[in-house]
Amino acid sequence: MSGISRKQAIGLIALALIVSTAFTARYLAGERTPAYLVEQGELHQSVVASGRVRTPRRIELATQIAGRVTAVLASEGAAVEAGQLLVQLDTTELQAARDQARATLAQSQARQRQLGDLSRPLAEQVRRQAEANWQQAKKQQERSRELVERGFYSPAQLDEANRALAVAESQLRSGEAQLASNQPDGAEARVTQSAVEQSRAALALAEPAPGNPLFATTFNDLAGQPQALRQWQGKPLIVNFWARWCGPCRAEIPDFAKVDRLYRGKGLVVLGIGIEDQADPVREFAKAYEMDYRVLIGKTQGLELMQALGNKVMGLPFTVAVDRSGKVILARAGRISPSELNALAEALLK
Repeated sequence: MSGISRKQAIGLIALALIVSTAFTARYLAGERTPAYLVEQGELHQSVVASGRVRTPRRIELATQIAGRVTAVLASEGAAVEAGQLLVQLDTTELQAARDQARATLAQSQARQRQLGDLSRPLAEQVRRQAEANWQQAKKQQERSRELVERGFYSPAQLDEANRALAVAESQLRSGEAQLASNQPDGAEARVTQSAVEQSRAALALAEPAPGNPLFATTFNDLAGQPQALRQWQGKPLIVNFWARWCGPCRAEIPDFAKVDRLYRGKGLVVLGIGIEDQADPVREFAKAYEMDYRVLIGKTQGLELMQALGNKVMGLPFTVAVDRSGKVILARAGRISPSELNALAEALLK
């Protein structure tokens, strides 16, 4: 057997180099992985919340009272006059409505007293405790930071102190919000006052004040919607009759607006009845004079109401004050001074 020639040896060496190079390149490139095309899609986010759902307070008012007719006081075809009784009803359901209205009012007033006697002091105590906890957590956090800087505490202990401080801050804010809600001008107090007013209105519907023509009248508001004055029966009420051309009226309107802002939250109702025919100019006038209280258009019916309330000469301005029982405690023609107006509001709210 002849030996391997030089050309064959060179070929074998070249083949070995090629194979070695291929395996080396594959080894250095690593394992092959499939490639995927990245596409943009919708981002879905799920939020999980836990807590307590509080049922809002619900006040139901009786808008009508049905009863059994016990007597018909007018014959068929007979002429009748305004204010004349036509039928007589059994008063059983009416009395039940009165009892229910009185009970609802008593419950609302009890809640109002509870707010002042218990809820507000308790909220103040909770806020003070939350503030003390926050101050303690703040001191602990500052101490932890100092010890970490000196190498005595680990960063994990500082993180725990930071979390404790954040919790204390959250509890303090919650306590402050609860206390603010229970203040006389807070949300809880306003809700309670609203419940008392609605209860008084329901009682007034069951026990209408006899002989007061004010609550038998309906006027349109500035939006053209009819507003029955009976809806404010049972509330302390100041009614001011005025007109744009009346100088004393224009002078005292800011005083009525101020009284409305001061005492509206306490339940006082201020009404302005303009002896006017058109709503558009009255709307502009009310905006210019910042009449934020309720403004109604009286027309000639307003003059008739003034006369029925005792203003025989039908002079302007004319102011009427009615207490919660429907009794007229003031009916005066002419301007009322700011001090007299404030004293009148205080007397109505007692």
